[in-house]
Amino acid sequence: MARGNPDKWPSIEISTACPKGRWMMKSILNIKAQSKTASLFLALVILMGAYCNAQNDPYEIIEEKSRSKAIQLSFLGTVLPIAAGIPFLGHGKEVGAANNVAGLSIMGLGLFIGPSLGHFYAENNSRAIGGIGIRVFSAGLAVYGLSTIDIFGDDNSGGGGLFLLGGIACLGSTVADIAKAGKSVDSYNKSHASHNLSIHPTYFANANTPGLNVTLTF
Repeated sequence: MARGNPDKWPSIEISTACPKGRWMMKSILNIKAQSKTASLFLALVILMGAYCNAQNDPYEIIEEKSRSKAIQLSFLGTVLPIAAGIPFLGHGKEVGAANNVAGLSIMGLGLFIGPSLGHFYAENNSRAIGGIGIRVFSAGLAVYGLSTIDIFGDDNSGGGGLFLLGGIACLGSTVADIAKAGKSVDSYNKSHASHNLSIHPTYFANANTPGLNVTLTF
């Protein structure tokens, strides 16, 4: 039989808290062992575990990325180059060819790469590169379909179909990548959520006993 008043034995307070409202929860659990020896032993185990974890897998606090910034990068990275390239198009035969190439190149950067900028920002490179590939292939398909259309021919359904299919796929990929940029940021923030374990002595006034406070932040 253990001696002494159980209310006087050391206690351990374990709290879990989530900063910035990431999970919107906070709980506190008081653990009281059945003897002073068991309570101190439990505290020692927690301290040793925290030390080993800090040595083998140190936590790194990484700043959260912004959903709105990712969406803005994808949207403005698409719209601004396209708008900038339009004035270069159609300026007579002498300078028209060079201007058209310059304009189409600028517009191509916006169309192909622009929607992926938000995903690059969120370090979702596979989604960003995949989107670029889809748009390049779709645009190529549309251009090929357009090149096969004979305005004086009787049947242009094949070329017209390829042009329509490629155009829809390219436009759909553009809209989808802009709209999903925020989701890539959510995935980044979730996978890089900061974790921190801290232990420090405390005093429980309601139990009139010393103890340890163990706080896990995630």
